[in-house]
Amino acid sequence: KSFSTYLPDYVIKMFPEDISEDMCSIHENVERLVVTTEIKMTKEFDILDYKFYRSIVKSKKQFTYEEVKDIVEYNEYENDNILDSINLMYKIYKNIRNKSKLKIPELKFDETIKINYLDEIHEMIEEMMILNNRLIAEYFKKNNKIFIGRNHEEPELNDNYNLLKMVNNKFNEFNFNNINRILDIKNDNYLINLFLVQQIMPKARYNIDKDSHWGLDVKNYSHFTSP
Repeated sequence: KSFSTYLPDYVIKMFPEDISEDMCSIHENVERLVVTTEIKMTKEFDILDYKFYRSIVKSKKQFTYEEVKDIVEYNEYENDNILDSINLMYKIYKNIRNKSKLKIPELKFDETIKINYLDEIHEMIEEMMILNNRLIAEYFKKNNKIFIGRNHEEPELNDNYNLLKMVNNKFNEFNFNNINRILDIKNDNYLINLFLVQQIMPKARYNIDKDSHWGLDVKNYSHFTSP
């Protein structure tokens, strides 16, 4: 089993940098072999059709999250085509995102311990990733293909759930809205709540027989891509 380890100041990569930062990364003006997802949508952003195929991509520009945030905020960039593409992706994100999905923040270590939620630009990329992963799982399912799903079971409420109810008034159901509410930084007990929620939540696992994801509220899910 292998994984990347994310520390406050740096990341210990799962693969050597020659692979993770070069061979398997999309760099500006460099051709890369990829698998493309092509999605056809209505003007109301309903999905009509989608397909996957092997292709070669050459990225025109490699942005940071901060650069994209400024472009979206000020609606300005020197290349109109790139500006239009970013604005379209942002518009798609605003219309397809699941506002009620579970939002588990990350702990941020500074002078104090705080929780950190994704900003809109990070969330936009996350939603594009989730959309791709959901569609590839649906595609395999429809075509009776064996694949590795990312399965997240519905939580089994245990003693930690009883503690959660004791700490939080009017917490009578373990659902997305209630969980998101008590994890808000405005809640005096948000760090305790985060710990208890993490104890209640099962770990997501890779499985060839199951691919539903409770935390993302999707029936089919696999890991086809990541941010």
